[in-house]
Amino acid sequence: FPSHDTDQEKTGELVPVLKAVQKRALEQVGILFNFEMRQTYPAMMMQLQGVPLNKERQHKLLTNPELDENGKAKGIDPRIEQLSKSIEKDLGKKVNINSPVQLRAVLYGDLGLPEQYKKRRSVYDPKKVTADAEALRKLEKMSDNPVLGKIMEYKKLVKLRQFVSVEPSPEGRIHTCYNITGATMQRAKKGFVIDDEEQYKSFGRWSSSESIILPYGPGNNQNIPKKGRKIYEWPGKKIVAPDYMQAEAVVVAYLIKDMKLIQMFEQSFGKSREYRKEHNLDVHKFTAHQMFGVAIKDVTPDQRQIGKTIRHANNYSAGPGVLSNKLNISMNEAKKLMSIYHQTCPQLRLWHGQIQTELQRTRTLTNLLGRRHKFTDRWGDNLFRSAYSYIPQSTVGDLMNLAIAGGLDNFPTQSLYYDYPDTLHMWAQLHDAVYSYCDEDQIPDVMKAVRKCMLIPLTANHMTFTIDVDFSVGDTWGDMEEVEYTDYVKDEEEAA
Repeated sequence: FPSHDTDQEKTGELVPVLKAVQKRALEQVGILFNFEMRQTYPAMMMQLQGVPLNKERQHKLLTNPELDENGKAKGIDPRIEQLSKSIEKDLGKKVNINSPVQLRAVLYGDLGLPEQYKKRRSVYDPKKVTADAEALRKLEKMSDNPVLGKIMEYKKLVKLRQFVSVEPSPEGRIHTCYNITGATMQRAKKGFVIDDEEQYKSFGRWSSSESIILPYGPGNNQNIPKKGRKIYEWPGKKIVAPDYMQAEAVVVAYLIKDMKLIQMFEQSFGKSREYRKEHNLDVHKFTAHQMFGVAIKDVTPDQRQIGKTIRHANNYSAGPGVLSNKLNISMNEAKKLMSIYHQTCPQLRLWHGQIQTELQRTRTLTNLLGRRHKFTDRWGDNLFRSAYSYIPQSTVGDLMNLAIAGGLDNFPTQSLYYDYPDTLHMWAQLHDAVYSYCDEDQIPDVMKAVRKCMLIPLTANHMTFTIDVDFSVGDTWGDMEEVEYTDYVKDEEEAA
């Protein structure tokens, strides 16, 4: 500042600077606010509309006493009863598996297994013994005691029963409440990032909880296991589900300027599954090809799955312990695989370094659609992993929500009482997919309309790109099969 006679004059110099900062901040808030408000109508419409429940399927899934070829009951309740008796026989006493206290006593006391601890946010936090799902998976790998597998199956079935044994509304539907800023990236990544989720709200993805208006349903509709979704259908209709193709991998490729992957994504855009398979245009096969040194056409399904796991783990800087657990390999093997991956993709660590530099400078990151997030957590690996995941994951979440809002803009008369093409019947949102229903002969038109809403251009590193869309169709929510979209040529002609 230039010299002044008084401190008051010096302070006055800050006024226009602070006003400019405030104006920019309010503009950003206004943009985000308007975007969130566009999502309130589809969120409210879908939660009030609900999803029809098939009572016969529900009853059969819960109570079917028939046995499969392995002698296991097909129904949830009979199978839980089988497991309960078998576990009691193996342990020599009756134990409440749903009680964490009793389960810990059995695992670490009666069975003498090594104690497992919850993930700590800091080395200064106290260790807490746990018997959660992650602990059970680790214990099963280090022990050949069959009771561990039975306990894991028992707990999964108990959780499934909570989702399935629900009472629908008088109209035969279940309802949820969509929270348009409620999800966290940690939960969405299925364990690749383990952190305090409450620190990372407002990342853009919806969450789901018990409806505060129509209290019918399991609460979190977005976490219903696939088997439990089989009881939901639209009578006489087909369910159509779009899916952004390898969306986060595409975003990361453009963020780190991985030209090999960018070329692959551009070559595969708008092409059929058959074409992509014939030309090996698959990012996970490509990763496995680099990791194992085999021709991409010779990559096996198991190798592809390993490649997929390694790519996700490295993109978000999961440690070798996470990779070791996911692939059921030793820590040394996990470290070796991660080292090979970074040798084949050195740009990734450079990008991670750029993220850390930006955090050091402003503690704020902005995704490709303009959503800003300030990271206030303690400096360290937990903060970095959340930051690495923020841009790709929140971008894909916002992309889906922008498509949903756009769908209503294109079909403004959506209602329970109108038929397509007057409207697009959306009924559920699952983070990176939105489900619609229609008559069988309307499937091509619905796919075309949905794809048009979802193809939204993005820009990163001065490169503009669009993430392609695949589709699945089914009679029930749990029986979806991939179908081919065939109107690429027509779409190109219309665009021209």
